[in-house]
Amino acid sequence: MNVKFRRILPWLLLRFFAFYFCAIAVTEAQVIIPLAYWRVICLSSINNIDNNITTGFGAGTLTGINWSGTALVLNAATASGTYVSPPFNFSDCYNTPWKNLSWTASLPFGKEIPATSEIAADYSAINGGLATGLRGLWHLNETAGTVIADSSGAGNTGTLQGTATLGATGILFKAVTFNGSTGYVSTTNSFVNPSIFTVAVWFKTTTTAGGKLIGLGNNITGSSGNYDRHIYMDNSGGINFGVYPGSVKIVTSAGPYNDGLWHQAVGTLSAAGLQLYMDGTLKATDASVTTAQNYTGYVRIAYDNMNGWTNQPTSPFFGGTIDEAAFWTRALSTTEVRQLYQRGGNRIKFQVRKCTLASCADNPAWLGPDGTSATFFTEVNNNSNQNLSNGAVTIAAPNLLFANFTGLILINTVAFQYKIIFESDNTAYSPDVRSVFIGH
Repeated sequence: MNVKFRRILPWLLLRFFAFYFCAIAVTEAQVIIPLAYWRVICLSSINNIDNNITTGFGAGTLTGINWSGTALVLNAATASGTYVSPPFNFSDCYNTPWKNLSWTASLPFGKEIPATSEIAADYSAINGGLATGLRGLWHLNETAGTVIADSSGAGNTGTLQGTATLGATGILFKAVTFNGSTGYVSTTNSFVNPSIFTVAVWFKTTTTAGGKLIGLGNNITGSSGNYDRHIYMDNSGGINFGVYPGSVKIVTSAGPYNDGLWHQAVGTLSAAGLQLYMDGTLKATDASVTTAQNYTGYVRIAYDNMNGWTNQPTSPFFGGTIDEAAFWTRALSTTEVRQLYQRGGNRIKFQVRKCTLASCADNPAWLGPDGTSATFFTEVNNNSNQNLSNGAVTIAAPNLLFANFTGLILINTVAFQYKIIFESDNTAYSPDVRSVFIGH
């Protein structure tokens, strides 16, 4: 070995081992991270899109419902049913909160009317264009005051007159209960002789004194001198829809509809005639009546003059609960009316639960938006403010963020389950669910 090299060898070895141990020290320092700072990226989610018995709806429990080939639907002539998912074991994501719930359906079941029309990309069977010609939309969700908002965007705000109870339970969200003697709503803006129109309203009552549900009158308050384009109840609980083109013209559905249940009445006038729909079905028509009285009127809800009308009720004031009133300056089609009814008459409701056992045998309570079993996730939450403090109806398919519901805590979960409740007030029509996604 070269003498010079022998002299520098110890120096080289010292440098080598110093570098080696330094590298190990750095490497070790990078690996040894306190447990408190560890983070697990959890990409797990629930995505049911078919009837697969392992990964789809077929793995759950179906009661009163079936898989139609494309969606979960109610069995024939069945008013309600449930789907309960299997427990999904996500113990590896124990410390990761669940983020969102979304689902798809053919129609917006249990959803208020939006100011803008929905499209088939979000609801596969929707007859688009519902918002076309919409000039008044009163959700009646107010809980205080006298201002009744018009959500159509047309600015036809209503004013509460007399006595009524705000914040009552509605077919969709909230509603107004009228006392049958002084309470009603009237708009401050007028409608100039609408010759083609649709008027719609949801109601619930047991009254035997009848009353006007909705219509036009030429006075903002008090009793109008000109009044037609109205839907009213007679003393026996029948529903009448009429106009006055120089004489009284009405069509009637006998019902009775004063049975304490929710019903929807829709009246249209066009070249096709005078038509009355009840709960999504055409009940009466007069093809010879195609015009109404010529005057400028205000929308009146729950009261106006009824003198001179066939089947005139004892009281012009309606005593009962009213929800989701609307006015269009066009005639809705039969399909549109049916789908309008299905927004309230068919409902989809979700609840979720977190389990401490992988099998969910600990049987924890099902939870809704407020963190209790008394509430449900529905299309009503499909709102710009999903906790429903205020906001506007969203036109897209529902995507509910759990973080928006302050009473709901979905973390520290070994297993997770969801439940869907299907409801139909008219068994001729069924709600459906085509897919469900719940994300971490």
